[in-house]
Amino acid sequence: MQQYNANLRGIEVESMATCDMTYANNLIDTIIGFCIDHDIPISGDVIKDNQYIFNEKQVYMMCLKRVCVVCGNRADIHHVDSVGRGYNRQKISHVGKRVLPLCRVHHNEIHNIGNDKFINQYHVIPVEVDDKMDYFIKRGKIKVFKDD
Repeated sequence: MQQYNANLRGIEVESMATCDMTYANNLIDTIIGFCIDHDIPISGDVIKDNQYIFNEKQVYMMCLKRVCVVCGNRADIHHVDSVGRGYNRQKISHVGKRVLPLCRVHHNEIHNIGNDKFINQYHVIPVEVDDKMDYFIKRGKIKVFKDD
């Protein structure tokens, strides 16, 4: 993983015994991103015990992979910025709305305690829906856009 991280970032591999915190943190981010991208389960306990906070890119990937940002279980997309009741979510635009991938347990919890309290309690970062994610929310599959 260190060589993968070095290749990804265009840097040299460093010894874990003598590296600085930036190098170590970037390596951890690379490992977490690799796990998300390759559907390798991430234990909620590991995340909680180490107080890891997913960055926006990781949360975005977790939305597309439908992985809960809190516990790592299978997730639905929670709209932090509500789309309104009675609207057909398959037809309206979600672009610009903030979302989080949450399992059913955490989805229920956020509705019970509110977005702000939940976000502060779990230190999660909602991501903004772009065209790619909007298509995914509506269709459940990824579409490659010309700028990708």
